[in-house]
Amino acid sequence: MTTITRPPLPTDKRVRVWFGVHVIADYTGEPAAALRYQAAMSRRFASLRVTIEPATGPLLLGYARRDLYLSDPHIEDMKQELKAIANLEGYTMGPVYVEDPASAPAAFDALIESVNRDQITTVLLPEWRHLALLGDPATIKQQFERVTGAHFLLYEPAP
Repeated sequence: MTTITRPPLPTDKRVRVWFGVHVIADYTGEPAAALRYQAAMSRRFASLRVTIEPATGPLLLGYARRDLYLSDPHIEDMKQELKAIANLEGYTMGPVYVEDPASAPAAFDALIESVNRDQITTVLLPEWRHLALLGDPATIKQQFERVTGAHFLLYEPAP
């Protein structure tokens, strides 16, 4: 029998049945089905802990400068690296705002708007120099954190 799976949607819920610190059953699906599963598992395993939680980790956004990459394929590689780091750190990777020097600070302004609108707490940067197009990176970092309440997570790939 083949099971077809899809990536979790932002609205999906994950139900887990715990035996001590071990998960003995794990279900991810749309909210109504997850609630039915949770109720059934709670009845069946009354003495065990049954939890329900969002199926995805907190949303993480990214920011990078286009002029620091040789080509669009290099930008796509960077986005995939950021996505891998986000997953490793327990986040769900959202959009990476790529700043074009000709239209700066348009992407950074859009990033701030998204962070404030969606209550994002963390933005992933490939390197501090990606903020240098906007001014002194330390100053930009302080202003960003003051205005949004979010912080930067730095990822510097190995050479």
